[in-house]
This record gives sequence, C-alpha cells and structure tokens, in this order.
Amino acid sequence: MEENMVRRKEYYFSNRDLLVIAILSGIGGVMSTYVGYLGNLVNRLFGVPYGAGQFVSGLHVFWFILVAGLIRKPGAATTAGLLKGIIELLTGSTHGIAIVLVSLTQGLLVDVVLSITRRYNLASFMLAGGLAAASNVLVFQLLYFSGVPITYILFIACMALISGVLL
Repeated sequence: MEENMVRRKEYYFSNRDLLVIAILSGIGGVMSTYVGYLGNLVNRLFGVPYGAGQFVSGLHVFWFILVAGLIRKPGAATTAGLLKGIIELLTGSTHGIAIVLVSLTQGLLVDVVLSITRRYNLASFMLAGGLAAASNVLVFQLLYFSGVPITYILFIACMALISGVLL
C-alpha cells in the first residue's frame, strides 16, 4: 500500500508565500518609483545633489519588513528585494539598473538581521529596517563614487537609518 502512495514534492515557499511576495513587491516597486521622484524634488528644494530625500527611505524597506513578518522564512525578504528592484526599474526608477542591486541588498540585510537576532519582534524589525534603509546610501556611494565628504555620507545614512527604524 505504501508503494502506491504518491509523494508530493515540498517546496520552500508555498503558493501563498509567493503570492504575498509578488503582491507586496509589486506595490513596493511602483510606490518606490514615486518615492524616488519625491526624493529628487526634496533634493532640489534644499539645493543638494542628493541625500535630502533620505528622510523617507524607510518607505522603500517597509515592504521587505512586511514580507518577512508575514512569511517568516529566511530568504523571503531577499526574494522580495530582487523582485521589487526589477519592478521599480521597469516602472521608471530614476536610478536605472542600480536600483535592482540596492533593493536586493536591502532585502538581504533584512533577512540577515532577522536570522542573526532569531526573532520576529518589533525590535528586530526596527533594527532590520534601519540598517536596510541606510544601506542604500552606502551602495550608491560604492557604485558612483560621488566624492562627497564622508561626514555628509554619514549624515544622510543616519537620516536613512532613523527613517527605516521609524517607518
């Protein structure tokens, strides 16, 4: 009788998990495109080439925290980061292809922090959100070598970190 039983293949992510990742990444990717344009507007208003918009950078990582909290499996935020980055690129992000790497890095950091803390609680989510939000400043600096003073980079990274913790 055991020979006749069909064995179902188990996948890491269920259909529900994949649907949650796809929906939240889609919403996040489209929203982040507009948040990016808002950031550019804020930069122009303050007369700086970039960085002033970091006070809303937590909105970019909110989606990864939400995915991680709903799915609670390592790799969910990273997968969401990759998909969100691709969607953001395809919806006209001002950052071009670099946004895929930035979003992937942010999702990976959320997964890493949650794996290290081994907790899915508010403090872990706040730490993961803050570090992931601040990482975009560092990734863009590594990609573009803007020559901006390190104090300014640290300042806008701190703004992003606070935004990621709060949002």
